[in-house]
Amino acid sequence: MSDLPDPADPAPAADHSPAEDAVAPARKRPKPGERRVQILQALASMLEQPGADRITTAALAGKLSVSEAALYRHFASKAQMFEGLIEFIESSIFTLINQISEREPDAQQQARRITHVLLQFGEKNPGMTRVMVGDALVFENERLIARMNQFFDRVESQLRQCLRGVARYRRRQGAAVLEPVKHVAGIRLSDLKEIDGQRDRLLRNTAQFVAGSPANNVLLTGARGTGKSSLIKACLNEFAAQGLRLIEVDKAELTDLPDIADLVAERPERFIIFCDDLSFEEGEAGYKALKSMLDGTVAASSDNVLIYATSNRRHLLPEKMKDNLGASYTDEGELHPGEAVEEKISLSERFGLWISFYPFSQDEYLAIVAQWLQHLGMTEADIQAARPEALIFALEHGATHRD
Repeated sequence: MSDLPDPADPAPAADHSPAEDAVAPARKRPKPGERRVQILQALASMLEQPGADRITTAALAGKLSVSEAALYRHFASKAQMFEGLIEFIESSIFTLINQISEREPDAQQQARRITHVLLQFGEKNPGMTRVMVGDALVFENERLIARMNQFFDRVESQLRQCLRGVARYRRRQGAAVLEPVKHVAGIRLSDLKEIDGQRDRLLRNTAQFVAGSPANNVLLTGARGTGKSSLIKACLNEFAAQGLRLIEVDKAELTDLPDIADLVAERPERFIIFCDDLSFEEGEAGYKALKSMLDGTVAASSDNVLIYATSNRRHLLPEKMKDNLGASYTDEGELHPGEAVEEKISLSERFGLWISFYPFSQDEYLAIVAQWLQHLGMTEADIQAARPEALIFALEHGATHRD
């Protein structure tokens, strides 16, 4: 902890007896917070000793040449002293991680540098390393171990974001670029309930694609909030380690699909172009661009690209009454759609796999709520108590949905 003052510095006069003042020169009063820092420095130093057992406040006070009461003027308990060390660890590590994320554009380099930061911090601070790995917390309050576990969960989440391989397509100064997405939902397939059939179909298709086998472009349609986008993100997390990557493309940028295909054509990874909440109005340019790519005319030579799209519209285009005016009937009364209708359904028909999602029943909705509350650490009693509020939330928002 090089940022902290040396704990061997003289203690302030308030921490020793008046009798000492009669024979010793007056000590300089510490700056605000200085004694607190000295206590943490001394604790970290004691943890560095080989084979150190449980540290007592008496031993810590002795190292600082102060009374135990002096320690408790700055910390309510020894657990708070350890929390002070953990706060220092968190602040130091995540400040450096944030700097790496801002300055290093390459995701793999980010992960390497973050790992290096952790190893270097541990090497320079052996006492705090014992706190990080839990060795120094064995005889302490259980919440300290839980807090360190949360620290490593955050670090793991940061590394997952680096390696997950999600990019957003943008055009910068006339050039097509893929920008890494810094914060990606860490949702897993096991987190999703009540959509087992849809999950299995998308999972099977994605597994075939990652393995280099024939796979389909996929259109996921249905009611809002039923897990369409979440399922795609969960599939990405499932197969990221096997080379699956996802490129998020806005509807306005679909005209650049040929450029996107060119950007990734020679790369070894497998790419899903993800179009979320997709729908078109008549005459939009992106409609024809997407149709061309689904036909295979854009990326016929790129077998490492698929399109996954979600939409609340089954056919991606608004269906109007006037479109039915061109319909014809046979003598037997058989209905034949007109050209306008056939054109509107032609885009969705070009997706090889359609997966439909449906509104949840109340029981399914409450099961999903219970799972997420359990995931957040709530007790069974708390979950049961939250059921009425969950139903009120659903009524106020007009649906029982996932997102």
